[in-house]
Amino acid sequence: PSGLTAVDLRGEALAYAVRQTLVRATIGPGDVGHVNLHGTATRTNDLCEAAALRTALGSDLDRVPCVALK
Repeated sequence: PSGLTAVDLRGEALAYAVRQTLVRATIGPGDVGHVNLHGTATRTNDLCEAAALRTALGSDLDRVPCVALK
């Protein structure tokens, strides 16, 4: 479950959104050169975001610079 007060701890919804974005852009995880994170700096949200990106990008995430501009 996710929403305004519940967090999808496994990041499944966000991972789905990232994968669909890649499909619509006709690129794969290996084509991603940068990720601008939401980066709320809360343990729960940051873990969710990290899990989602790992699911969506797999091992390609290891080489992608990820930053949160605040």
